[in-house]
Amino acid sequence: MKRNVLLCALMLVVVLAQATAQGTAENPAQNYWNESITMVVHAGAGGNLDVKVRLVAKYLEQIVGKPVIIENVAGGGGITAATQYLEEKPNTHKILVMGDAMFSIAPKFNRVVYTMDDYIPIIGLDVVKGALYANRATVKNYDDMKQLVASREVLIGDNGKASGSYLSQAAALKMMGGTYRSVTYASAPETLTSIFAGNIDFGWGAVNVGQQFVQNGSLTPVMVFSDEPFTFADGTVVPTARSLGLDVIQENFLYFAIRKGSDPRVVQLIEEALSQVYANAQFVAEAEKMSMFLAPTDSQQTKEKVEQIVSDYEQYFSLIGD
Repeated sequence: MKRNVLLCALMLVVVLAQATAQGTAENPAQNYWNESITMVVHAGAGGNLDVKVRLVAKYLEQIVGKPVIIENVAGGGGITAATQYLEEKPNTHKILVMGDAMFSIAPKFNRVVYTMDDYIPIIGLDVVKGALYANRATVKNYDDMKQLVASREVLIGDNGKASGSYLSQAAALKMMGGTYRSVTYASAPETLTSIFAGNIDFGWGAVNVGQQFVQNGSLTPVMVFSDEPFTFADGTVVPTARSLGLDVIQENFLYFAIRKGSDPRVVQLIEEALSQVYANAQFVAEAEKMSMFLAPTDSQQTKEKVEQIVSDYEQYFSLIGD
């Protein structure tokens, strides 16, 4: 009798274990937060993107109750990280931070082995808004810029031809009928400093980077490559390129993604957790101090936004002819 009871108990344990395993296999989202999460950042530690992602990770840890590890995989403007991530299996605990440039610009200058279909967008993260700056001593507004561009070849500062900073300026100047030469700099601060020094005429920089130059009166933000005007802290209102008759929009769009084939419930689980982060008032306050422009687009909206950027950039490349 005792033996039969023990056998029944053992069989019940086995059945329950199998049921639990089967339930987990059928719903990988069920115990997803039991493991720590890794966010793969396609930039070096300490940079602008890295700092933003670490801020998100700090608040995500509070929600999921597990460490969120940051893995920096720099190189190729995101190509290295996107390529390495192809080794991940569906429902991976590694979340990839992606940017539109991986699809809109990188394939124009490099051979890539990935496509947009290799990843599932989870939720948008941030939009990096950029402006075209000029030395305030020579250019105080768009009319001054037009006169200068009409008078001679101008020098523009950017991060190289395989960058949105080059593409936006080049497209705008082509639409103005101007001619230009490009000077490559390692960073936006270096570009803006070079404008102030008189080494170049114009340059691209994120609005948060240009803030100090605008406030001290050394640079003029002639236009922003966004769909809305931007107001700096000192009250300076910058018009959009489109409002000036230049059909150029260039914003670095960043978002979280996971490997193709991942269960929709896992995608939804991560999206909901990150949405909670974005809704946290303390997080929002810290993000605003860093000049983050949160873009909490859902999976489908994120995909459509990247596809639109790719389409826009195709037109710019065709216009420039590089």
